[in-house]
Amino acid sequence: MDQGKIRAKIFEWLRQHYDVKEVKDLSSGSGVPKLSRLEVLEVGAAGARLRYAVKISGNSGRISFSRESTGTWKLLSEVDRVLYGFVSRDNPNTLQIKVFSQSTILNAFESTYLELEKQGQAHLPIWLSPRREEGHRFFGSGFEDQAITETTLELHLDETPEKSDEESGEKTSRANTKGELGIMEHVKELLAEHIGVDPKKIEIEIRIRP
Repeated sequence: MDQGKIRAKIFEWLRQHYDVKEVKDLSSGSGVPKLSRLEVLEVGAAGARLRYAVKISGNSGRISFSRESTGTWKLLSEVDRVLYGFVSRDNPNTLQIKVFSQSTILNAFESTYLELEKQGQAHLPIWLSPRREEGHRFFGSGFEDQAITETTLELHLDETPEKSDEESGEKTSRANTKGELGIMEHVKELLAEHIGVDPKKIEIEIRIRP
């Protein structure tokens, strides 16, 4: 999943949206992906400028925000809306977009944190999906019906150079070796979502102790 291309697709969709006049990229700093923090100028007499956090999810459908020791939520406490993009492995060329108010996402994460605190697990990272999931770790999930707007876009991101038969066979062989490739790629995706970097930039070293 190329999150950079997906964010670019989202940026273009926002620019063409009926109630949006202008979109600016506010992303800056180390570890902050391009087009992950946006400023949107709405059409209308008020001309409200809204700050958006763009969150892309893979097959799990979950997104994450980190809670500071002060009680504020990193990035989430600084924006007006959260744009949620979902791409499943079963349909990798379809992007589902949902836009939520900051209060909707804040309530979901804060309620989950309080539930984890009751269980003595407030130290755990919180990952939530708009779809309802059972369990106290996903206490605040199930907010998809509170979306301000939603749409589905076609991605067509599979325009990659064709591999030779030898390269394709080698890749298939590696993937079939006890499924370790799929597991490691999934771990990379989860880490990438959590820290906000491209999965291709993550390397994982495994050491087995005797």
